[in-house]
Amino acid sequence: MIVLEIILKLINCIPYLLKFDWGSIPGIFRGYIFKDYNKHVTLYKTGNAIIIHTFTIKVFNPSRVKEILREINIEDGKATAKFPKLSEMKRTKLKDRFTKFGFWIKSENDIVEKVDEYYWGYDHPEIEDQISKNDPQELKYRIHLQEGQLKRNKTYKITYIISVPGMYPLEHGYYYSDLHSPKFKDYTFTSSMRVEHSIRNMEYTVSFEEGVQVSASPKCNVCKRSSNFITKQKPIRSEFQDNIIYKKYTFKINRPKYQNLIEVKWDIEKGRRKNSKVKP
Repeated sequence: MIVLEIILKLINCIPYLLKFDWGSIPGIFRGYIFKDYNKHVTLYKTGNAIIIHTFTIKVFNPSRVKEILREINIEDGKATAKFPKLSEMKRTKLKDRFTKFGFWIKSENDIVEKVDEYYWGYDHPEIEDQISKNDPQELKYRIHLQEGQLKRNKTYKITYIISVPGMYPLEHGYYYSDLHSPKFKDYTFTSSMRVEHSIRNMEYTVSFEEGVQVSASPKCNVCKRSSNFITKQKPIRSEFQDNIIYKKYTFKINRPKYQNLIEVKWDIEKGRRKNSKVKP
């Protein structure tokens, strides 16, 4: 009878196990998950870009929530684009966001204590990665949270903005191959984000200033990774808006899995230079 009761109890648990968000386990161990996450990339005719990250974290264990690690790489942008120090970017005025490197952050209840430049490693975040540290087209940083202000089972909203001159090889809205590194022979316009934490609701938006000559609309895929190889791709539908000044494409992803790669690709018309032998 005892064995039968145990079996019946296990059977009764099956519906709950099926509904359980197993993808949230890595986040729970870290003390928090992303309840909502929105990444919005806006591309301008000059090749400059502004990236807005807005997310809400839900805290499970305040003592384990100390920092959020972030990075950005622009090696496929203009060859001349190089990051200044993060401390310099933070001094940029918001009105100069269209022409200068900048970084701005705002948080609910001022839970962000500080943001500092630190080249953490993937396998061992506590050990500084010298390769990325010496790469002028890569920036890694830590968002430090005020542990004493975090409450269990509460949510907190954080928004930060990065402005990046020369993030893409454009001039006057057209693509020119002589603007980026020659190692990118078959150039593809992309924006991506690797899921390194539990996210319940994800929105990925790509906007284009009027005048950017988009020849192929953005397509989004959620890519399943095995080691360093992509083994499966799931296409995501877009929601399109045209408000005269910008064309905006939004992709909604429900519960992307840990280690998935969310990738958006598009194409831009090639320009032709006058009196030049350089191929577009």
